[in-house]
Amino acid sequence: MESLRRLLAFLRREDGNVAMIFAFTVIPIMGLMGFAVDYTRASDARTQLQTALDSVALAAAKSSNDMTDAEIRQMVETRLAKIAPEKDYNYKVEKVTRDKGTVRIEASGQLDTVISGVLGINLIDISASSEATWSTGKMEIALVIDDTGSMNQNNKLVQLKKAAGALIDAVGTSDPDDVKLGIVPFNTQVKLPTSYSSNSWIMFKPSCSFLDLLFGRCKNQDLSSQSSWQGCLADRGDNPYTTNVSGKDYDTNDTQGSGDAYKYPAVSCAYSTLPEIVPLNTNLEAVRAKINNMAADGNTNITIGLAWGLSMLSPDAPLTEGVAWGTKDLTKVLILITDGENTQNRWTSDTSKIDQRTKLACTAVKGQKIVLYTVRLQDGNASLLSQCASNGDTYFNVENVNDLVPTFKAIGEQLSDLRISK
Repeated sequence: MESLRRLLAFLRREDGNVAMIFAFTVIPIMGLMGFAVDYTRASDARTQLQTALDSVALAAAKSSNDMTDAEIRQMVETRLAKIAPEKDYNYKVEKVTRDKGTVRIEASGQLDTVISGVLGINLIDISASSEATWSTGKMEIALVIDDTGSMNQNNKLVQLKKAAGALIDAVGTSDPDDVKLGIVPFNTQVKLPTSYSSNSWIMFKPSCSFLDLLFGRCKNQDLSSQSSWQGCLADRGDNPYTTNVSGKDYDTNDTQGSGDAYKYPAVSCAYSTLPEIVPLNTNLEAVRAKINNMAADGNTNITIGLAWGLSMLSPDAPLTEGVAWGTKDLTKVLILITDGENTQNRWTSDTSKIDQRTKLACTAVKGQKIVLYTVRLQDGNASLLSQCASNGDTYFNVENVNDLVPTFKAIGEQLSDLRISK
């Protein structure tokens, strides 16, 4: 009987069962913990591979038009070998395809596990893909240039011509249809080729009252006919400083209509040196030549330059070379450079009053989702110009005239940046 009691007591003991249970469960617990560790490693490796593919795809897309398919694949594999994750990671390039300027890369690999092997998981599959496009997209650029007398000082005009050339070099592409560029030189007026004289949106009559004419308050207005017109135009619309005037803001925007307030008043040219507007076109070298021949004189009216820059980018009259607003994969850009404050418009020489018009013109330009760059060259209202720009990255304050070329080069490079399409 004593022996039986001892046997039953032994069978009822639990301390040995705990050890057995622990022995059976420790392996799967460690396996699950190990899998979590290895999964984190795999996630990190996949992120690294994706980053590497994005970088390589951009480089391949940039060079794709000048290389064969085999050369592109070799370039991808060589570059990826230098920057892809290496430790415990075996990858290979599965596929490289291209379509014009777009390159797509697919890669895969396997990560050697560290702990998950206790569960029989020795490898974790990893894959990633990237697609990049080398393209500035299509662009329309209106270069609005202060052509006033102060630009003759301190070598400004000389450096501006070089800077414009650097911009053209930066935005130019092998496809001439990718970029349209036009220029709007301005002082208190702008000037068009006289071939525009028959257009109904030009007004060949004084746009101010008889008393204004009599007392000489109608600056630069005359009774010239089409045959005597030299191409100069003043701010359009009614006097914005007069209350209850329906057309008081037409000097700051591109709104179209049929009344006289919508028309652009033909005037005698205040300065014969004012260059003509060059509408948007794809012949960038012709635009470069026009800029290189510029001469400068007169007072400053930034508003009229901005208004005509907007008109240049618009698909509507008076200039119709711009494509429709909102066209897919097209960016419209206005670059304004000025070296001074507003000094004279059609109605006043009060700087603060003219600044009010400039602010409205800036708002009208940005309202059309145009990327607006402003460049202050040594002098001018920094607050006005910085607020006018689309954002802090599109305002440039150039204190040294020799910095103008690198500034325009930087703008050109911004406009020509690569983008990841997917």
